[in-house]
Amino acid sequence: MGSQALCELRGASRYYKVRKGFFSSEVRILKALDKVDLELKKGEILGLVGESGCGKSTLARLVLGLERPTKGEVLFEGRPIPFGNNEQIRAFRRRVQMVFQDPFSSLNPKKTIFQTISQPLKIHKLVGKDEIRREVRKLLKISGLDTPGIEDRYPHEFSGGQRQRICIARALATRPDVIVADEPTSALDVSVQAQIINLLLDLHESKGISCLFISHDLPLVGFISHRIAVMYKGNLLEIMPKRAFDLGNTDPPKRTYPHHPYTEYLLDSVPIPDPHLYQEQGPPSWLRPKTPETEWQKGLENGCVFASRCPLIQQKCVDSRPAFTELDKNHFIACHRIEALMGKGVDKEDEIR
Repeated sequence: MGSQALCELRGASRYYKVRKGFFSSEVRILKALDKVDLELKKGEILGLVGESGCGKSTLARLVLGLERPTKGEVLFEGRPIPFGNNEQIRAFRRRVQMVFQDPFSSLNPKKTIFQTISQPLKIHKLVGKDEIRREVRKLLKISGLDTPGIEDRYPHEFSGGQRQRICIARALATRPDVIVADEPTSALDVSVQAQIINLLLDLHESKGISCLFISHDLPLVGFISHRIAVMYKGNLLEIMPKRAFDLGNTDPPKRTYPHHPYTEYLLDSVPIPDPHLYQEQGPPSWLRPKTPETEWQKGLENGCVFASRCPLIQQKCVDSRPAFTELDKNHFIACHRIEALMGKGVDKEDEIR
């Protein structure tokens, strides 16, 4: 890990016990995260993408210190999160804050905006009692809500975009070093999404806040992030710089950088903004019929987690899990195909198919 890492996950795993049936006492182990190595650097916006249920929110909960890893460790500024010390864990949580996906359900409908934002100020004793209202108004102004008296209203009196700004103001109240944004724009329309993203970028530039940005909107992640991590079934398959996250504009896409097969599926899923191209070339590859799953692709336990869906599967993919291979500077891919081609001295800029 780099010396500038603010938050690190080292072999972090999170397992849950799940009953096999409603009336069954037998349980199985669900691996929500499995041996994840990741770092969030100071002043960085790290994008995290992957399909629903792949473990993105579980990773966010580990970073926030809301859950302990089953195996491995989570470090903040080089030290493990101090779960056993109440004073130290409170200081840690002051520095790491969350912006939730649904701004309405994350706000208490019985409390005014002033009560909501002032609560972390009181808990962490950041300002005096006489300065709390002034600080709340300042935070609302930073978040783009500077109407006089707005802090005395209730959440139901605001639009979705305004409520999300309130959530951002609440997150900023503790003057954090890290903000975890779990799909903060998914419940908003396009114009309001742009406002929230611009606000996050302004806060990042003015205050140097690091951000873990989780979203299904791939173009948005490519726009806002410095690096992007791709997750599948609790495993990281690729970590790349912004320049390598090329969405392409044709089918098949002409990409500058090679990617993990799963990343290719994600990038191909972005709609092509050209109806004529769609009519000429047919639907994108991800909409076309898939190759039937063969018997040897089933029941994978020790191999690559994507092997059962990968069109390039080999026996090695079933027998062992691939390690990260550095394809280019800050570009890592966990794939046996990449390992083999790099070992043969293939040009890193070539299209790997």
